Amino acid sequence: SSGINAEYGGKGGGDDDQPSASALIILVSLLFGKFGTTLSKISIHQLYQEEIPRHERGMIAGVQVTMNTFFKTISMTVALYASTAENFIYLVWMSVVVETVI
Repeated sequence: SSGINAEYGGKGGGDDDQPSASALIILVSLLFGKFGTTLSKISIHQLYQEEIPRHERGMIAGVQVTMNTFFKTISMTVALYASTAENFIYLVWMSVVVETVI
């Protein structure tokens, strides 16, 4: 059979194709990482509301947005310069580490 899976060493387009263990590990870790990130964002937002006076919240939110934009720019720059097929697995693992650990 022909197709993209056969071209890269897969079995082809049959119904018995199973995802690899590493793909499942990456998927599960990203899902748990997103869940943890969502919970931490909710907690941080709640702490902001409780602890920071109303007149200072805008300044703190501005700093947070600036930091988020800075790190997003860094990640996109790394992805731009390491965008070859050989480096793709490194980008995936960096994403896993950032989402689950940091």
